[in-house]
Amino acid sequence: ETPIYLQQGTQSISGFISFSANSLIQQSTGILYNYYLKDDLALRANVRLGYNNVTSEYSNGDTKVERTDVDNEFRLGAGIQKSLIKSRRFNGYVAADALMGVLGQKDIYGERTDKTTAFEIGIRPAMGIEFHFVDKFFVGLEWGYDVLFNNQKFDERSSVRNTVLDVADLSSACFRVGFNF
Repeated sequence: ETPIYLQQGTQSISGFISFSANSLIQQSTGILYNYYLKDDLALRANVRLGYNNVTSEYSNGDTKVERTDVDNEFRLGAGIQKSLIKSRRFNGYVAADALMGVLGQKDIYGERTDKTTAFEIGIRPAMGIEFHFVDKFFVGLEWGYDVLFNNQKFDERSSVRNTVLDVADLSSACFRVGFNF
C-alpha cells in the first residue's frame, strides 16, 4: 500500500505532553514540527517547556520544616526522523535531536532559598509510532533518552560553577496529538 499521509512535502505539527520518572522535571509540554524531505525522511524542530513544584515536610528535632523544590526548563531541539515501518495509517520511526536549553531550580526550606541555573546542550535519540486515524489527524507515542551537559551556576552566595553530564534527566515518554498539512 502506498502511504498517502506522509509523502514528500508533507508538514505536520503536534502538541505533546511528556512524562519522566527519573527527572527533576516530571512533566513537560511542547510542540513538534516535521517537514518530510522524502516519503520516509523528515526534519524535526521542537520546543519543550517543563515545570515541577514539589513540597515535602520533614522534622528537624522538634521543629517541622517544609521544603519546596521548584524546577523549570526551556529547551529547543532540531533533528532528523527516519520512518522504518510505514503503511497507509501507521508510521514507526527513529529520530535524533540536538538540544539546547536552560534549567532553573529553586529550593526553599525554612527561611533559606537556594537558586541554581544551568545552560544545557545535548542530544536526544528517540523512537515512536503514529496512527493516522483520519485524513489529516494522528495520535502518537514517543520515547526518548536525553543526554545533556549542564553548565551550572549556583546563587550569589556561592561562586561555584560546574559542568556536568546530566544523567538525572534520562528518559521520557510523550503522548502526541497532531495534524498534517
